[in-house]
Amino acid sequence: ASGYHFLFLGPAGAFQAYSCFGPVCCAQGSFDFYWLAVQGGLRGKGVGTRMLAATEAAMKALGCRKVWIETSTQPLYTPTRAFYLARGYRLEATLEDFYAPGDGKAVFSKVL
Repeated sequence: ASGYHFLFLGPAGAFQAYSCFGPVCCAQGSFDFYWLAVQGGLRGKGVGTRMLAATEAAMKALGCRKVWIETSTQPLYTPTRAFYLARGYRLEATLEDFYAPGDGKAVFSKVL
């Protein structure tokens, strides 16, 4: 009922990764990619890349033509931003002090 879609990697109760995405209301063919989470010990081993590819394929099958991702501009999220850039996402905008003073929002997109 929420309009959100989820993908999980790994057995129930012991997920290695998950993603959450859904269509943008009133925007034809645009999807928000809300979350991509990988178990800490598996980071840097290709799990995130596999989850991203599976999520993009699922979105495309649902009619997505353009994906939108938002994340923080804080230094803690530098690897996250680099991950998306390395996989063909483009930085569309940076909104300063969006989440809090000194914590902006970076908006990325990719055409599928």
